[in-house]
Amino acid sequence: MPPPPLSPLGRVALAAGASLTALLHPQRADLVAVAGELTGTPALRALATRLATTPSAAGLLAAAPPRFPPRGDEDLRSWAELPAGRLGRAYADFMGARRFSADARPEVRWVAGRDAAETTHLTWLMQRYVDTHDMGHVLTGLPTTVAGELGVKAWEAATTGLPSAVAAVVLGGARLPPAQRVALWGGLVPWAVRVGGRATVGVGIPYEEWMEVPLDECRAAWGVELPPPELVAAVAVRRRR
Repeated sequence: MPPPPLSPLGRVALAAGASLTALLHPQRADLVAVAGELTGTPALRALATRLATTPSAAGLLAAAPPRFPPRGDEDLRSWAELPAGRLGRAYADFMGARRFSADARPEVRWVAGRDAAETTHLTWLMQRYVDTHDMGHVLTGLPTTVAGELGVKAWEAATTGLPSAVAAVVLGGARLPPAQRVALWGGLVPWAVRVGGRATVGVGIPYEEWMEVPLDECRAAWGVELPPPELVAAVAVRRRR
């Protein structure tokens, strides 16, 4: 069901509320997605143009597979049977260890393009970004702590240019404990800028075709360099409530 139409003021209000809550709780994928949908149309447009110049990404955009994984949790169960070290097995293990469900990911609803065709195109791109976010954790090795999420957001910001990812890092990083704030700004952000600037954009990768390929080979093919182990360890510590 399409969302109810919003006035410009309504979009601003919804974006502000979703952004604030998403920044306070960066693990809330639904609100992070809404904030990105409402604030990222120009960046999505620029990202789509950039991806269209890359053959593999252009093919993915043209095919526009409905969701990732294509069969949701059924694919996760299938990939869990792959040999250890394969991309699909690593992804299934990551999701299973955290009891994450591909079927539970939020549906993108608030992207507004210039016309219906562009809205459909950019909505698909934003949905792909939402659906493949956890693949960023698998590729970078960063944990799902608040600080780890912000590290992945920094990597996504460097590769996609989406303003919601940039804002999450800038504002969410301010709420980290001092040691993790140093690890983020002194280590992960420079790493993300350096590595993400030359890595293949994740939303343009046809992951579905790579699931049986060893994870290390995927990283090498896509220019993904792992962050230093000491930074991963620093952001893996969960905050005490």
